[in-house]
Amino acid sequence: MIAGRVPATAFVIASLVVACVTSPTPSRTLAGSPTAGAVATIDPAEGWQLASLPDGSRAVMFSDVVAGPDGFLVAGGGGPIGNTPIILHSQDGQSWSSEPISGSFAAPFGLVTVGARVFAAGGGETNRCAHPAALTTWARDISGGWQEAPFDDMFCAGIGNVTMFEFDSHIVLAGAGTGDQPFYMTSEDGLRWTDAGPNPFGDIYPRAFLAFDKDLWIFGSAPAGVPVVVHRTAGKPFGPPVAIAGLAADSDLIAAMWLDGPVVVASAGRATGILRPDGTGSWVGIPAVGLPPDQIAGIHVVNGHLVALGATEADMPEAWTSADGANWRSVVLPEQAVTGSGFTGVAVIGGTAVLVGQRDAPNGSGAVGAIWTGPASLLAP
Repeated sequence: MIAGRVPATAFVIASLVVACVTSPTPSRTLAGSPTAGAVATIDPAEGWQLASLPDGSRAVMFSDVVAGPDGFLVAGGGGPIGNTPIILHSQDGQSWSSEPISGSFAAPFGLVTVGARVFAAGGGETNRCAHPAALTTWARDISGGWQEAPFDDMFCAGIGNVTMFEFDSHIVLAGAGTGDQPFYMTSEDGLRWTDAGPNPFGDIYPRAFLAFDKDLWIFGSAPAGVPVVVHRTAGKPFGPPVAIAGLAADSDLIAAMWLDGPVVVASAGRATGILRPDGTGSWVGIPAVGLPPDQIAGIHVVNGHLVALGATEADMPEAWTSADGANWRSVVLPEQAVTGSGFTGVAVIGGTAVLVGQRDAPNGSGAVGAIWTGPASLLAP
């Protein structure tokens, strides 16, 4: 979630009126945001440092990292095929320990922090569904132990474009699974889930979700490929899909984040731009200079700015940072960032940043999960 560039000025999005989107509320801290204590700042001269991991935590890949209520949490998968769950915890980003977690058939691929709780979503192969793939979730207790959700037939939605987030006092698991079928599930505890039913937000393919306070936006594409947005206010039904004027059917909706208001990253051809509300119910687009659209794997909000992770066509890892989504610069990466390695997540607490992903195994046996720690200033715009 990779090659060629044209000047970003070639990307132009006309002003668009989205009737179903309410005016964004003023920026404020999202309920349930991480409350981890401050971490000592690392000397910038040290750069990125490869973390030493505890015994038994060898992972095929680390898939995500979040700022939890008591430090950094990293999720990944180990074992012969990477489906053995692994969760690592660190208060400072340097000393890591394993947390107890087990899984019936899958490892976690995503984490979300909600107040003092942390939840994980994952997927893998199982014979419990008509097709071989299914979802599962976990919830973390205050002692650092994890419990997997009881299997439910709704998890047979399958692995695909899946996102977990908090909205309307619930944990939400949503996206498009097997056969590109959209789904939307809610839970109060991250373990027992309620399915919203078929086509919960209309006949669209969801590509990006953005939840903030009482508003949820789902950006996706209609059957004809036209980019659309669906809005929902907490406690109310989904509104109808509304076409995003100025984005043609060949446009791609890459990501949506809250950065002093909604920011949507989209591409047209080989140029990238961002959409922001103009305060009157309309959206306007401007170029995203320095961000190649076909090289982006994911975009994250860290320390009040954006960090994008990706790779070149030659599979060389890359990263970019931006204060506003409009102007981007390259990030200096760890020395182990060579062809075939990659980054899947980034998080910051205080002055410390953590990158997770994969690198070549020291013994040449293949790729293994890796964690790097460095000063947060390395990611500053």
